[in-house]
Parts: sequence; structure tokens; C-alpha cells
Amino acid sequence: MRIAKNKVFESVYKYRNIISPLLILLFALLLLRSAFYSIATPDESFYLTIPYRLIKGDRLIIDEWHASQLSAVLLCLPMKIFMLITKSTDGILLYFRCLFVFCQTAIALFTFHKLKKYGTFCALVSSVLYLLYVPETVNMLDYYTMSLMGFQVVSLILFCSESISKFQLWFTGVVFACVVLAQPFNCLIYFIYSFAVLFYLVKNKNKAFEQKNYLSPKIWLYITLGILSVAIVFCVFLFSQMSISELIHYLPNLFGGQDHTLPFAETGSTDMFSYYVIVKTLFSYFPLSFVLSILLMAGICLDKNRCNNREIWLYVSSFVAAVMLAEYVFKIFTAITVYLFNPYLLFVLTFVSLMLAEKKNTKLFMIFCTGIVYTVFLGIISQALDYIGVIGLVLSNIALAPACKGLYCELYLNRPKRKYRDINGFLKKTTSAVVVCSIATVVLSGIAIKCFDDPGAIAFGRSSKSADTVLSEGPLKGIAVNSDIEEEYNHILEDLYSIKNEKCEKVLVAALIPWTYFCFDEAPCTFTTWFIPGELDLYSSYYENAEKIPQCIYVPRTSFYWGDDYLNTALRYREFFSEMFDVEIKNGKSGYIMYRNTGVS
Repeated sequence: MRIAKNKVFESVYKYRNIISPLLILLFALLLLRSAFYSIATPDESFYLTIPYRLIKGDRLIIDEWHASQLSAVLLCLPMKIFMLITKSTDGILLYFRCLFVFCQTAIALFTFHKLKKYGTFCALVSSVLYLLYVPETVNMLDYYTMSLMGFQVVSLILFCSESISKFQLWFTGVVFACVVLAQPFNCLIYFIYSFAVLFYLVKNKNKAFEQKNYLSPKIWLYITLGILSVAIVFCVFLFSQMSISELIHYLPNLFGGQDHTLPFAETGSTDMFSYYVIVKTLFSYFPLSFVLSILLMAGICLDKNRCNNREIWLYVSSFVAAVMLAEYVFKIFTAITVYLFNPYLLFVLTFVSLMLAEKKNTKLFMIFCTGIVYTVFLGIISQALDYIGVIGLVLSNIALAPACKGLYCELYLNRPKRKYRDINGFLKKTTSAVVVCSIATVVLSGIAIKCFDDPGAIAFGRSSKSADTVLSEGPLKGIAVNSDIEEEYNHILEDLYSIKNEKCEKVLVAALIPWTYFCFDEAPCTFTTWFIPGELDLYSSYYENAEKIPQCIYVPRTSFYWGDDYLNTALRYREFFSEMFDVEIKNGKSGYIMYRNTGVS
């Protein structure tokens, strides 16, 4: 029996470089399966309406006022290809969900390839941890996921390559420029890097640069050329649509709404620099272990002899991680949204593994820090730090498995046997068990989330029911939902098609249901499809441009995504737009259809 087991292990080890990618593809099938289920949140269809309006002739900044709009430039080409092939927008959300899974899997395989030098198993763990974590459980290419993908590629090329060619440096610049398009404030990273290169050059002007010194002017130059390649193409596209004076005039509109005010602005409900929201949210999910983890990380940083005292720190770390793991497991049964915050659990373990190693792995540490930098800059562009503040830690945690392996080898494999072997053995078993259980729990919870019929709905308020029907038409075609959602969806579609039959293509939908705009051939007649009550006052400014005034305003009586009682809200919107326009109101299947008779009253 033992011989048979040994042969199995030998075969697995022999073909590990084939088996591991196949396992990654197997996990990717879970993502692909979840793409065919759930209506998720308004976010995923909202992200797609911006490239759609660009394809339909609208202009960046002038016609769209949402701060996240530049990321849409990256989605125009795949959307255009889909529309050319299908000659419609039916099934467009499913198409982009599948495209997301393809991109996520490609990045996971690239991660495996780059980290394989630390061991096949370590690379596999890092790849799977990245693959299974989807921000907001929304399988969509958006400014969160695309920037995370870009950061991951950039950090792996720069910090995990034995040698970097000029082409790789140029390509790194191209990818980083796409990251900036996804989240524009990331351009500050480039300026900080350029300043560091200049400072280092002045300080060491009489010294030769090492071949792989990231502050070398040559490395900076090729990265910059890559950034300029994308920047030139983007500027040509942008200024083919507008003049510099128009850009200056309309740019403030991006920060005039409720969700994306300028940092420290007096107006708006959210300050983008409110990083305390991350702390507040993590504390609400992990009240005891969050405090303990902060004290643990602070203690390790302050201990100058941390490597000599690392057995003690490992005991403390194991206890803290065990407490956090217990809180996480308890919470996942009572508040499934805790799944969004699991990167913090592994982040603490990654920090401990890197800090307690005698031989510091600079490359892994740089990857770890890149994730922290991403989180910091994410806080500038996003108002939702409560649940996206840990996304950058996903990048930091790809260093976990290699760092744990390095620390384990230092402690137990590369040292002579010491006294108190029983204590040392207990420490070995304890720390190993905690790390393995933490990684396994995060992976298994990720698998479990992907196996639910309606994972996005579970996390964001829509009750979970068996998906017993597949939508057969419209933008959500091909997605399996329950019969209640299907009924709501078909009623809304019926109203939209009746509007279209009346030769109305210029439509405003007064609800946060962005996919509705894919039912019309003209661009949305709104400053953003992210419709929220706090921004109603902006419509009077937007409709100063007479070309943007809608022919029809559709006010649904359902919130669709959450199934809330929306009637009172719908009546309020109906009254608001009735005062703005002279309209004829008809009762649709699922909403009020307001046809405009004249201009602004």
C-alpha cells in the first residue's frame, strides 16, 4: 500500500507542471458557472453602459459625468466586436461575464508561471487565491478588477523576472497606462516613481547603475515609452471629440455628484479619503481579532530583535490568526458579505511570514507593498471603502505561500536540530495547521460562494432562490434566474419595447437599472446611468444641451435588483420629471411611461 501511495505521489510530482494549470482551469470553471447565474447588482450593467454610449456617439466627460468613465475606453473594442457579430445587445452581460472569467483565468495562469520558481504548490496556491476572489462577487470587467489585473501583471513582471528585456519594460508601461485609465489617480504612482528616479540620479550621478536597479534612468525610460504609447492614442481619441477649452469646462462635472466628490469637498455625502471606513468595517466583522492583529503587526514592527524572538511571535500570530479564523467562520453563516473581507485574514499571515524571515525576500516584499499601495490609491477614486478597501490585499497575498515556505525552511529545514525539540515540533505543527486551515477556509468559502445559484444576489440583498428559468431575450439573455425575477424582467422589457415601438430612442430611465439602456439604439439621455436620488438637481444643468433632452422618461415601479417596495419612490420621480417637462403619462406593465410633449417647461 505504501509503495502504491509513493508511486502516486511520484507521478503527481513528475507531472506537477501539467496538473497545476489543469487545477487552475478547474477552479476557473466555478467562476464560469457562476457567470450564468444571478442578476448581481446594478454595478455590472452600469460599467458597460459607458462604452455603449461611446459607441453610440456620446463623448467622454461632455456627455458622461461619472468619475469612473475612463475605464470604459478599455471595453469599447470587445463591446464593438460583440455588437458587430450579434447585430444586437441581447446577451451582452453574459458575454462580458465570460470575458471576465477568461481574463481572470489568464492572470491566474500568468501568476502561476511567474511564481513557479518558489515551488509549484506555492505558485498554485497563490494563483487560486487570486482567481477565486472577485470584488463584490460581480464577475465583470470594471475599474476595480481591471486595475487589479494590471497591477498584478506589472508587479509580477518587475519583481518576479530573472531578467527584464526592453520589450517587457515597454509592455509594463503599456499595462500601467491601462491601469491609470481604469483608475486615473494611479497616475500619481508614476509621478512619485519619476521623482524617486530623479532624486536617485542626482544623488548617485557619478556611480554606475546596477543592471536591474528600478531607479535606473534606462528602466524608467522604457516604462515611460510604454505609458506614452497608450497616452498618445488616448489623447488623439479624446481631443478628436472635444477641444481643450471644452475639457476644462466640463471636467468639474465629474465631481459634482453625490458619490464622487473631490477629496475633502464640502458637498457630497462621502469623502474619498475616509480611510477610517476600512478600519470601521473590518472592526465590525472581526471586533476581537482585528484589534489583536493590529497590535500583533505593530509589535513585530517595533521589535528590533524580531527574528531572534520569532518563535514567540509565531505562537502569538497563530493565536491571533486562529481567533480571526473562528470569527470568519462564524460570520460566514450569519453575514455572508464577510466573504468580501477574507483577504485581510491572509494579509496578516503574509505580513508575519515576510517580517519574521531572517533572509528577506525583496521581490516578495515588493509585491506585498504593491498591494498596499493599490489600496491607498483606490481610496482616492472610490467612495465605497467599506467593502473594496481590502481589494489591494488580494495582490499582497499572492506572496503568502512563497513567504510561508521560505520561513518554514529557515525554521525547520535549514537549521541544525536544537534543544527542546518537543516545543519546536509543537510550534511547527501549530503554525503550519493555522496557515493551512486559513488558506483552506478562504479557498473553500470561495468555492462555496461560486456554487450558490445566486451568489451576487446573496451578498447584495436579493433573496436566494433556485434559478429555475433562463432569460430568453434582452441584455440579460442566457442568465438563469428564479421565476419572480423573470417576471419582473419581462414586464420591464415589455415596457421598453413599447417605448421603442413608438419611435422613441432618446430615453431616460428614472431608476438604477442600467441594463435598460441596451434596449435602445441611441445613447442614454442622462449624465450617468448610475441613477441615484441625491443627483436629481444635476438634470437641469445637463439638459441645458437641448440635444440631450429625452423624448420619453420611463419610471419603473420596481427596484428590480433588490425587490424593494419602490412605489413611493417612483411617484416622487414621476412628480419631479412632470414638473421639469410637459408630459403625457401612460401606465406601463411595470412602470410609468412619460412621453414629452414640449421642451423644458
